[in-house]
Amino acid sequence: MKKIKIILTCMISVSILLFSQRTNAQINLEHTFEGYVPFAGQLLISPDSYEFAGDAEVFIRANLENNQIKLYNTDYSLYKNIDIIPPTGYKWGNVYFFTKKLFNNDDKIEFMAHFFEDGGVGGAKLLLYNEDGTIIKDFGVTVDGTWFLIYKINEQFKLILYKTLTGQNATEIYSLPGTLSIESPKIGTSFLQPPYPNPANSTITLPYQLKQGEISIMRIYNINGQLIESKHIGSDFDKILLNVSNYRKGMYIYEVNGESKRFIVK
Repeated sequence: MKKIKIILTCMISVSILLFSQRTNAQINLEHTFEGYVPFAGQLLISPDSYEFAGDAEVFIRANLENNQIKLYNTDYSLYKNIDIIPPTGYKWGNVYFFTKKLFNNDDKIEFMAHFFEDGGVGGAKLLLYNEDGTIIKDFGVTVDGTWFLIYKINEQFKLILYKTLTGQNATEIYSLPGTLSIESPKIGTSFLQPPYPNPANSTITLPYQLKQGEISIMRIYNINGQLIESKHIGSDFDKILLNVSNYRKGMYIYEVNGESKRFIVK
């Protein structure tokens, strides 16, 4: 009887280990490039595009000062309240697109969370959570931040991470186990066209939209929210050519009338 118990215990332990490995292996790192590498696949979502996508049809209200994210159903009833404490030594940056069955195979809503080093020199951390507050994937520590995109390449969904590292930037490509229903309605869609070329090393074109006769200010920030420079713009044009040759390598945000997009200087 003791031998049977030992065998059963070993079988259960191996089953748990295999299940854990399958769960953790769902998001696979396929390849890492040195530097920032552009892609020609079908861009589906980015942090600047949607607050939610696919079947995760919820409204989001984030109160990051209180470490709290509220998810509401489309009838405005509360779906779930999520409490997330930033990793030790980090503070909240932001939360990004909410999906379902893209990063995982269950019915739980997933989302990205960006944290910045608290009182440090610009270290950042990107984590993938589900609606229970469980970490699905830790994408590691970077300098200044990580920019991420979802592409469809050869009928497969890929997560592209642009990482700013100490001494060397990198592009990481991850295969994802799920799919994305891009026909679903989106919240928070940006009307700005994407900047190009992106990444850039000398000049970059930054599109914008203004009403006839309107004038405004375009502001460029680094990933930590520090204002780098401002440009006066008018409705006679729909884009500016920005010289970034003197910019530090990394990620930047440009904003016009509350709409924003990101770009990378390589």
